[in-house]
Amino acid sequence: MPALPSWAAWILPAGALPAGALSLAVLMAGCERDSAPEYFATEYFPLRADLEWQYRIEKTVLGETVTQKSIVRSLEAVKTAGRTLYPRASANGKRYRFFVAEQGLYRLAADNETAIPILGFPLREGVAWVAPTRLFLFQLPKTRGDAMRRLSEALLLDCEIGGMNETVDSEAGRFHNCMRVDAVGLLRLPKGMTLGVRVVKVLDTEWRCPGVGLVKKIRREFATPLSYPAEYRQELTGFVRL
Repeated sequence: MPALPSWAAWILPAGALPAGALSLAVLMAGCERDSAPEYFATEYFPLRADLEWQYRIEKTVLGETVTQKSIVRSLEAVKTAGRTLYPRASANGKRYRFFVAEQGLYRLAADNETAIPILGFPLREGVAWVAPTRLFLFQLPKTRGDAMRRLSEALLLDCEIGGMNETVDSEAGRFHNCMRVDAVGLLRLPKGMTLGVRVVKVLDTEWRCPGVGLVKKIRREFATPLSYPAEYRQELTGFVRL
């Protein structure tokens, strides 16, 4: 058997294949490249059912850090209205549905109509797309309710694949040949609405490993002219087949 990559040691201890752990063949499924959209999605965003990702999340706002754990599981695919949906469920009860199209991988919003791009095809350096998002670190005034919510949801990110051969360290191990997706967005705020803050800048970077998916995510939100630094870090701590 060929030597395992360094990141595989945490899931395949020497001399043993633990119950429930993914085999190397499963982790690296699809290594023979083809041009099918499903291949690209499966490589960097595994779509098969019965996978579980465990993450540590740290949110730091104005110097105070809150640490959380997140567990995400992939579910059986569902065919509806001529489209195959790939659901995922989080331990907090939230569910997400994804689908593959020629242009990329999308998440279906709760209204069943809005398709939010997650990855643009083909997966190569320089490919770009625009994705809607919202502020989830910078706190807009709550006194204006729906107006602030609509303002936050108007934020768009310019996304681009910045690299295809990144090495990323996480608690789950070291991952090679990762894809890095960089995103930037600016949300301009009406004068007088947020105590002098006129612009919120968002910088978002994700690293996705072949056969595993999201390994690390770092998001920063800055307010100008005030600094108001805020950071979100998500790091893979475990990845298993149920």
